[in-house]
Amino acid sequence: MVCLSCRTNELGHRTGGSELNLYLYEKHVVEHCHDLQREAEQERMLAGLDRSRKSVLRHTIGRLGVLLVTLGIRLEQVKAV
Repeated sequence: MVCLSCRTNELGHRTGGSELNLYLYEKHVVEHCHDLQREAEQERMLAGLDRSRKSVLRHTIGRLGVLLVTLGIRLEQVKAV
């Protein structure tokens, strides 16, 4: 296969423009588009995961805060008795 950016084949030998096969070029372009689509999908998934983790962390901290306030109120009630 010929690398389109540097026009070298898999062995590293330089090739002339006339040796570039249109079928291989189209195959390379399609494969490159698929790679870009996969990368974009992975970035979207990671961005969503990051938001999800932050949301879970925020919820957990909120619940912990409520628990600590409730515990403080009960301790004050026990001290009053």
